[in-house]
Amino acid sequence: MKLIHGGPSRNANAVPIFPQNIQPARRSCRHNGQCQRHDVCLNIDPMKTSLLTTYLNDHLAGSVMAIELLKRLESEHQGDEFASFAADLRREIEDEQSILRSLLDDLDDRGDMTKRLTAWLGSKLTIFKLAHQSAGKFGTFQSLETLSLGITGKRGLWRILEQLQPRETKLRSLDLRQLIKQADRQFSVVEERRMKLGTEAITENATQE
Repeated sequence: MKLIHGGPSRNANAVPIFPQNIQPARRSCRHNGQCQRHDVCLNIDPMKTSLLTTYLNDHLAGSVMAIELLKRLESEHQGDEFASFAADLRREIEDEQSILRSLLDDLDDRGDMTKRLTAWLGSKLTIFKLAHQSAGKFGTFQSLETLSLGITGKRGLWRILEQLQPRETKLRSLDLRQLIKQADRQFSVVEERRMKLGTEAITENATQE
């Protein structure tokens, strides 16, 4: 299997080692990055934003895993209703990922590339494990459980940002109430499918023993 850098490839079996969605954010200052103190030029206090950017980067890494997991589910269920569900959810999470990247860009965080790459590789290992050890309904059930936990954490992110919004000017453009509502809806639809598939898979397995 050939490893390539992120971007289009003529080899369908090639796996990008640096996919586009984990590239670090970039931002320029009025001196084109040539000033002595880039953080001062952008009026950023590194000590003030470090905890927030670390927290946002953690959730950005989580979104990488969720998107890769949903892509696998789309491929496995190609042609049926579940694939459409997975594709719709993936697109929503990609939009939310763009919000996180834009926010990190506003905070002038260039991103912890090591953390993002580690998260991406970890997601690949998790997906490989689920695909080879728990195929069928139970494998899909486990994938949905992972997504359900991630959505719960994401809702927590939006809620804490909502609390910080009045004092953090860079957060004021975000429609956090809508993002919280979206997370609630995502959790409901994922949880409904998780419960149904889990019950069916475990019941069917029990009757075969």
